[in-house]
Amino acid sequence: MSSPIKNITLHNTEGDFFESLNRLQEVDTEAILTETLAFPEKTGVAPSCGLLAEKVEHTKAEINIVQNSPLAILPDSKEVHYGVIKEELEKSISELNDTLTFINAEARELQIEIHEEGSWNDQISDVVLDSLTKRLNEQNFETNDAEGAKEKLKSEIADKTAKANIYFKQLLKDSSQFCSKYFKLPSEEEFNDVQKKLRSADKTVTVRNMLSLKDIISELMNKCFDEPNHPYIVLDKRYWPPYVELLLRCQIVVRHPDDPRRVKLIPFHL
Repeated sequence: MSSPIKNITLHNTEGDFFESLNRLQEVDTEAILTETLAFPEKTGVAPSCGLLAEKVEHTKAEINIVQNSPLAILPDSKEVHYGVIKEELEKSISELNDTLTFINAEARELQIEIHEEGSWNDQISDVVLDSLTKRLNEQNFETNDAEGAKEKLKSEIADKTAKANIYFKQLLKDSSQFCSKYFKLPSEEEFNDVQKKLRSADKTVTVRNMLSLKDIISELMNKCFDEPNHPYIVLDKRYWPPYVELLLRCQIVVRHPDDPRRVKLIPFHL
């Protein structure tokens, strides 16, 4: 339970003080009686009494000091009052001026710091912008180089393809001329002699039905382009046997491992 001592207000006059003191003593006496009735085994003075007595003595000493101290009373002269007020105002103005000077100095320092920070940020922004611009230019240059290299490669491939086609056509022309000149179809007499030697020769086949060496090679080459996965041609009565044997002996063609009637060009490029 809170003590009612806290609700008592001490007054500045001596009469009020002693009246309050009497009330405090009554309250303290009631507190002592309450403690004695509640706790009969505890006899003696309550601790709050000693503390209260010390506060009373301290308050009395302060009252004596105030009563015995002479009060500084200003005269009734308006000039004196004006001078005192002026002095106080000048003192206040001086303090405010000092405060204003300090604030202005702080403001100048802040302005300098803001300017330095702005300059530093501008420098950083310039450096970052230059770096990003440089990297972007490098990437654009690399992209342009890559595109240029790609276009150059395409051009080179197109040139090589065109040259290969020209070389292929020239090779066909030269081989055709070579075969037509040195590997002509046999005459009627030669053909008949060979047919007589071959027991399995078909008598219905004539020289006009035979394929020349040039035609045989053309078929083999066209077969390689048309069906690269299965470039075999089937030999029949139209193929002149000596020419087929010549191609086999010169290792220009090879027979199929499972069907001797099929032949293909040997892949020299592998």
